[in-house]
Amino acid sequence: MVPLPDCGFHYQGSHGKKSDSAGNRGKRLNGWGKNALGHVTGPAARLTDGIRPVHAPVAGLTCVKDQGQNVARAYQVKPLFTIHAGEFVAGDHIERTYRRVNIWVPAKDTGIDLLVSDSKNKKVVSLQVKFSRDFLFTHMADVFQKPLRACGWWKLDRQKIAASLADYWIFVLVGFERRSADFVIITPAELLRRLDAIHHGTPKVFQSYLWVTKKRECWEARGLARPDQLLIAQGQFKNDERSFSAYLNNWGPIEELNR
Repeated sequence: MVPLPDCGFHYQGSHGKKSDSAGNRGKRLNGWGKNALGHVTGPAARLTDGIRPVHAPVAGLTCVKDQGQNVARAYQVKPLFTIHAGEFVAGDHIERTYRRVNIWVPAKDTGIDLLVSDSKNKKVVSLQVKFSRDFLFTHMADVFQKPLRACGWWKLDRQKIAASLADYWIFVLVGFERRSADFVIITPAELLRRLDAIHHGTPKVFQSYLWVTKKRECWEARGLARPDQLLIAQGQFKNDERSFSAYLNNWGPIEELNR
């Protein structure tokens, strides 16, 4: 039994302290809340400041009195869906940067992670989001630490890229040491074309490394010899197919919706 004053919510903070939602009553409906822009968000979507939902209202949840407190007797509550770290980072960036768009989380998994619409919900861009931890700080030599911002590693299924319904794929690179966030935004068709040009033999699964430099360049570095890796660090590498710089932080499709 967990105390739930007025059958509200309890949130577990990052330091183990609990706080109820009495002050937020009227902003949340059946486990859903509204963000600063008034957009409706799901019970798993508000991850700011390490706060996560512990309990949320469910159909049939009843409150009873126990030693003067309201308590809930219910089954363990699980969210209908969750968002992974990359979806949160991308969604948060869009919401903070482009104030006139609406961002949505689909309730059904169809290979589309986020939907972004204009203010009138007439035009929509669909996004598939891919996230990687930063391997720069933990796996790469000292010579790469200063010139690079972040290095991600993805395993990409050829068939999923080819059949993707998303307008764009977003690769999220969060720099551990520099606390940076970069996004590679590319159509699935162009992504597949470039991966085929880089990785010969039409593999079913691509192993892809994306490196972002301090000079705001982005390179696909899988399979490169050490001298070419050093050229990337020195800002002297040249290879048109491996260059993803044109897609680095390419927010043009979202900017169009933000007008």
